[in-house]
Amino acid sequence: MSATQAPNPNASSPGVIVVGLDRPQLIDTLLAEYPQQPNGYSTPIYLIEPDRTRGEALLSELGDSPRFRCFFGSTAEQDFVLSICNRLHEVSIPRTIEVSGHHHTTRARAIATQIERLVTEQAEQVKSCRVAIEQRVQSLGLDGWSCRFDSIHSGEPARILIVTTRYSTYIQHACEDLAATLEQQGHETLLLREPDAQSKLTPLLCLHAQQEFEPDCCIVVNYPRVMHEEYFPAGMPHVCWVQDAMAHLFSDLPAEPEPTDFIAGHIYHKANGVQAYPQPNRLQFPVPISTRKFHPDPVANELRDRYACDIAYISHQSQPASIYHDTFVAQFPQHMHPHFDTMRLRLDDIVQQWEAKPVNAALKSLRRDMAGGFGKPDDTQLQQMLWTQYLHPMLERLLRHQTLEWAVEIAETNNLQLRIYGNGWDTHPTLARFAQGQLPHGEALRAAYQCSRVQLHASSMGCGHQRIGECVLSGGLMLARRSWDECYRENLFKMQAFLESEPEPDACLIHDRRPCFSIGNHQQLRTIIEERARIPRPIVGWDHEQFDDGIYAPIDAQSQPQFRTDTLPVLNQRPLQLLDDPDALTFSTQDELETGILRAVRDDAWRAARSVGTRTRVTDIVSMDRFAESMIELLCDRLTPEKPAALAGATT
Repeated sequence: MSATQAPNPNASSPGVIVVGLDRPQLIDTLLAEYPQQPNGYSTPIYLIEPDRTRGEALLSELGDSPRFRCFFGSTAEQDFVLSICNRLHEVSIPRTIEVSGHHHTTRARAIATQIERLVTEQAEQVKSCRVAIEQRVQSLGLDGWSCRFDSIHSGEPARILIVTTRYSTYIQHACEDLAATLEQQGHETLLLREPDAQSKLTPLLCLHAQQEFEPDCCIVVNYPRVMHEEYFPAGMPHVCWVQDAMAHLFSDLPAEPEPTDFIAGHIYHKANGVQAYPQPNRLQFPVPISTRKFHPDPVANELRDRYACDIAYISHQSQPASIYHDTFVAQFPQHMHPHFDTMRLRLDDIVQQWEAKPVNAALKSLRRDMAGGFGKPDDTQLQQMLWTQYLHPMLERLLRHQTLEWAVEIAETNNLQLRIYGNGWDTHPTLARFAQGQLPHGEALRAAYQCSRVQLHASSMGCGHQRIGECVLSGGLMLARRSWDECYRENLFKMQAFLESEPEPDACLIHDRRPCFSIGNHQQLRTIIEERARIPRPIVGWDHEQFDDGIYAPIDAQSQPQFRTDTLPVLNQRPLQLLDDPDALTFSTQDELETGILRAVRDDAWRAARSVGTRTRVTDIVSMDRFAESMIELLCDRLTPEKPAALAGATT
């Protein structure tokens, strides 16, 4: 189920071999059949022509392109085979052969024979690499890894292989940032990716890197090791670094993770793929931010002049919700359209109540009822699919575009300059006049953060988005749209922290033996209660109920580990703590947004102080430095000498 077209079956082809160039139009046909993919991958086309003059003449007409791998002249066939041999450890061997002219048939058959030989040789190399890696892993065993990570814990540098891809700009930048951070911390890294935009990551390329580099750990974005055992043999410490809510993480894994398999990052604990990992082998951490890429040093004057403005917003979510809805619904039979329209109206109501009352329960109910339209209300996989492909994208568009409409009115009323960066805004029906086009990653992005008086953020995922951190690390300031649920969760965590500090009770209620605290006797408690008073009371009540001038503790604070601040990830549960002053740096209405914007535009000292304060929190909580340290600590903690016995019998 997707709102996009069906994928081209030729999209991932490893290549096409053209033997002879008697029919030049064949090349045009192949280019149409194997177009460049949206992610940048293009199928290589190997041109083999014994007549050098003919080959070079055709190439001059086609133009220079890295897609064409040309072998012209009397040794064309041998040169082609040799080129594959020289890259056997990294190339996906092409199997498709197109013959241009009957007199090339014999040559094509000879090439096919050579291809089969190369495939066999590559398979043998794969087997050889696996054997070498498995022998190393077996010789180490859990005891060997324990000793190795004990040395790393004592200060010896770790050797870390990070597997990335050139076909995702974001993932590539994230892995480069992690590698640079680990290197800065004294470790040795190897960044592995496809050699060019006409290549795929092959098992042999990955295995060869592991054999040669002998890493202590492999890090792969979004994919558990057991999903690609042909790339990563069992027993080698492996970290699945989760950056996205990938569908496969919500399904059962093909095999149980090994004791040396870990999962870290923006993980969803209820996802089947995550639950397969033992709890101690999980590291919850938000999307980390590089303090090397985003820093407050002044940008170049040219960039400052280009990106200076009052209000800025950066996002690619430019498609209006109405268009997304219509496009998605059009995939389904006509009789289902009223069901989707009803769900859309309920989603609109949820957005209107975003800051006024809890929405999590309403969203869960909506997800279930939407799946009910398919006759499967309790199908959790269908619910997740509908959330990923419809509800969440719609919710993002509704919240973001409503916020921008507020910003437009504020800017026009106060004669302020508003700029919107990202793809597609130039075609938006009401916001096109503010569109500035795509913003390049790197210095241009840092300049846009730094040189706007204020950046805006709105997302259903709350105030924990990495853009907030990127902005303040760059020397800018961001106002974020908050939800009722975030305020509630923040207050609950503060209350739990107060209880876990084990304050002396002021009284003890006889009937249930629970301690009672007088608000007037505890400044920390008084502040928490004052903050709570500003939040509308929830329908279902609070976990800690106020009574007269005191507050009851839970019967047993230890019985609610899901609320313990020392066992939960900080940011994903408490996004507001990133902000130096949540009251001033978040908004829930257009009036609050206007107050924040005008203060940021007019008060230099306040803007600078809030930016610095939030920057300190971001560095301490969600920087790439902190993530790298936490990941190494996790590995050392689980793979140290006293852990092998426990690891060997680890269960979920």
